[in-house]
Amino acid sequence: MTYPDPTVQQYLRDRFVPFKASMEKRENMPLFRENHSIWTPSMGIADRNGSMHYQSPGFLPPSEFLSALRIGRARCLIAWTRAAEAIRELEAAAAVENAMTPEALFWLSTAHFSCGATAGPCTRYGRGS
Repeated sequence: MTYPDPTVQQYLRDRFVPFKASMEKRENMPLFRENHSIWTPSMGIADRNGSMHYQSPGFLPPSEFLSALRIGRARCLIAWTRAAEAIRELEAAAAVENAMTPEALFWLSTAHFSCGATAGPCTRYGRGS
């Protein structure tokens, strides 16, 4: 199972405010409709303003779920022009060989592009002060 995995639990505890909603409860249906979630289990990552930046439908084993969490967090960081932090998350996700690796590599290239296209500091990669 995914959530009982200690590595997943620690990552969630350190970086997210988890929220669980059931499709069985009528009052949650607007949330599912708004985010185009049609099946469970599904995982979505929203930023502090509630904007959804990443969704992953279906069950994932712990290694892939952790990679999906890293990718989702990175997508939020990219949207908030924090590409250097996103790069660190995506490098960690890409370093683990699993079904999420191609997606991590895609978003890693996007983060590198964002790092070069923004005025924000990306000192590790030769930009910024």
